[in-house]
Amino acid sequence: MVKGKYDLIPASTLKKMEKEIKEFGGEDESLKKLERKIDDLSKEVEKSIKVNVDLQEKVTELMIHLTNLMEDMKTVVEAMGKHSPTKKGTPQELSILAEQNKELTQTLRSLEKQLKKEEIREAIRKALEKVGAMK
Repeated sequence: MVKGKYDLIPASTLKKMEKEIKEFGGEDESLKKLERKIDDLSKEVEKSIKVNVDLQEKVTELMIHLTNLMEDMKTVVEAMGKHSPTKKGTPQELSILAEQNKELTQTLRSLEKQLKKEEIREAIRKALEKVGAMK
């Protein structure tokens, strides 16, 4: 089982069953088989917990990168607005710029959602490959 801050199953039913089988007297072959299966299940749970933690880390990293990207884009848009000659333009020109800015924002949000989906898919694929490779 994963120890430390990732100990998500503190009183595992599997471990309790394993302990009870040992106390019961694990001389019988069927009890030994059951004990091995319980041990295998415990290992699979441990692997799943690790994969889940790894996936959470990847999603967190992705969100941090996307937040930084959005902040950078906001800085660029603000800088363009300060130095734009159209700032003194007609209300119609300003309306057109506002609409373009709105479309750009929607496009960036759509891109952000797509990047999140792709990163999550990739992390899940890698996690499943790890679990498959560990068997």
